[in-house]
Amino acid sequence: MFLKPTRMINHERYLRIALMAFAIGIAFLYTWAGRYQMNPDGISYLDIADAYQNLDWNNAINAMWSPLYSWILAFVFFLFSPSPFWKFPLAHIVNFFIYLFALLSFDYFLRVLLERHWEHERIPLIILGYFLFLVGTVSFIGLALVTPDMLVAGFAFLNMGILLRIFRGQATYTLFGIWGIVLAIGYFAKSPLFPA
Repeated sequence: MFLKPTRMINHERYLRIALMAFAIGIAFLYTWAGRYQMNPDGISYLDIADAYQNLDWNNAINAMWSPLYSWILAFVFFLFSPSPFWKFPLAHIVNFFIYLFALLSFDYFLRVLLERHWEHERIPLIILGYFLFLVGTVSFIGLALVTPDMLVAGFAFLNMGILLRIFRGQATYTLFGIWGIVLAIGYFAKSPLFPA
């Protein structure tokens, strides 16, 4: 078994930090550019968040819209009490922080995925992984839409990282408990995570 030299570990760490900074910068630009955009689903999530904030349970609880995203929006609206003019930009700021959660979850998944690769394979795979993450999150999911899809992506990456650790025999009761919590919270983000 070969141990990775310290220089290689530092190169990987600096590369990951640089790629994270780049991904955050790109996301910030997209968030800023789309701060006043809104989609029909986003209006519904904002209305549900207002209903939770006003304790209007008849309109807040429904079978159509996932609750976790609305809970997050309602909590942020409760903290900052934005005027109607600032609700759209504040919802996009929330999306930006959810993107950061998805980015950290992806980084965890990628580190677990590449644990058993040789040193010379890891750097190109890290670059490829971050490229695919950016394309998937910024282009396909998007930061201009007010939806829980980025939240679902974050929980999916976290779920896959934990599953990889379990598959490799690193399972503990604590890890199984964390996995159950991640799946439960992910289900509240969007119901397609329920079959997992």
